[in-house]
Amino acid sequence: LVGQLVTDNTFTTTVVSGEVCKFCTFAKAFFCDKEKCLCIVNNRCTCNRIVVCNRYLQYTFEISTFTNNQGVPDALTNPQGVFVTDDYIYVADTDNNRIVLFTVEGEFVKIIEKPESNLFEEGSIYKPVALAVDAAGRMYIVSSTTYMGVISIAPDGEFQGFIGAQQVNISAIDILWRKIQTKEQREAQETKVSTEFNNITINKNKGLVYVTTSTIDEGAVAGAITGKDKKGTNSP
Repeated sequence: LVGQLVTDNTFTTTVVSGEVCKFCTFAKAFFCDKEKCLCIVNNRCTCNRIVVCNRYLQYTFEISTFTNNQGVPDALTNPQGVFVTDDYIYVADTDNNRIVLFTVEGEFVKIIEKPESNLFEEGSIYKPVALAVDAAGRMYIVSSTTYMGVISIAPDGEFQGFIGAQQVNISAIDILWRKIQTKEQREAQETKVSTEFNNITINKNKGLVYVTTSTIDEGAVAGAITGKDKKGTNSP
């Protein structure tokens, strides 16, 4: 049975031409193309690894530990995102707050640490959970704790800015209330921030970036699509 996936309570078992490979059911994310299929295994199983399969879903190799550019043994911790180009495997090493690059053969290349910029709030935490890379090598990173938009980083790791921040809607009542509040009341009030994204991909041919979020009301999106509203926050 080529390519059939059989799932039980413990494993997702891939049966390929008589060869059986077992992967944890807690796989967090996948990246597939015509040549390979990469599977990220969540650390709920204490695996912390990237499993690389070929186009027939046969196990090829895995990435979990490596020697970093300081010559020190290193390891992935709760990786949650992966993206593959013709030359590199980009891993969002979430709990280590970094992006790690490997060759498509699994050899370590370099680490891209948290981008530096005064646009980040003081004390902000960088938690990359997904990323996409364009044809020029620019990285577009979704951080689960960053609400200013998608983080854009140059191939050398230099911060380039934020893109795609969601519009924040404030009701007329909130606007009126803010006008009569004291300074202390405004400072104590909960801050309204943009929506956080949770996943990302890119159309390599057109250079279009697509993101997803779980915090937009489903009914509002459906209404915007039905009404063909091109001006609202949830317009398609």
